[in-house]
Amino acid sequence: MLSKSNSQPSAGKAPISNPGMGEAGDFGGNNFIPANGLTVAENQVLNLIKACLRPEGLNFQDLKNQLQHMSVASVKLAVDFLSNEGHIYSTVDDDHFKSTDAE
Repeated sequence: MLSKSNSQPSAGKAPISNPGMGEAGDFGGNNFIPANGLTVAENQVLNLIKACLRPEGLNFQDLKNQLQHMSVASVKLAVDFLSNEGHIYSTVDDDHFKSTDAE
C-alpha cells in the first residue's frame, strides 16, 4: 500500500532532472537572451557599433543599412535600450554611437 501511494504522484509529474531544458533550443525571434543579458537584436547592434573604428562612431543610417533583416523600429528599440543601459553613447549628434567598452 505504501509503495503504491509513492508511485502515483510521480506518474503525473514531469521529470525534474533538467528543469527548463525544453526551451533551450528555442532560438526563434529576438527572444533568446544570451549570457550577457542582451537579446539577439541588441547584440547585433552592439557588435556593429563596437566594430566601428571611426572617432565619431557609427551613424544610425549605416547601422540600419547593415541590419536590413531588422525593421527600423527594432533597430531603434535596440539602440535606445543599449543607450539607456549604458552600453553605448551618442557622440557628435543623436545619430552617431560608440560603445562604452574599451575594445
